[in-house]
Amino acid sequence: MLHNGRGKIHAAPLSDNFDVAARREIERRKEREKVSHRRRIERTSFRRQQQRKLDGRETGRLNNDSRAKCARIARTMKVARKFTISGEVQGVGYRFFAQRAAARHQVNGYVRNLRNGSVEALAEGDAASVEAFKHDLATGPAHAFVANIEEINLDSSSAYSSFRIER
Repeated sequence: MLHNGRGKIHAAPLSDNFDVAARREIERRKEREKVSHRRRIERTSFRRQQQRKLDGRETGRLNNDSRAKCARIARTMKVARKFTISGEVQGVGYRFFAQRAAARHQVNGYVRNLRNGSVEALAEGDAASVEAFKHDLATGPAHAFVANIEEINLDSSSAYSSFRIER
């Protein structure tokens, strides 16, 4: 390493008698740094993409007036959605967690275990409440691992007066 007098450090040019193995090692290290940097960027962009999916954000931006109008409409609109949650979600208290989350968000419907190891939840309520409920389902209880959530929009029937656990 050479010091140029301005506080910068530069690598010394490689001389002909420099060990070839050392040159190769330097090149390998540089390549590893590039690869790890690329992986870090890919992981970060993947996490942002997943968060946008969970947040329900679209690519376009809304101004404050549009946001307020959408919020008013969402509070008055009743929606029904069926969620199929897969991963490590049975035997970890997931249904009880979902029932508490539904009570917190004032959502009606049911939650039940499926034979294939996943959990099905139907939620009816305000659009904003159902969306918040979906975020809680994606988080899950402490010992659960949510791998995927499938969402199906249904017609709101108001057939449920509370949220219950079905077997």
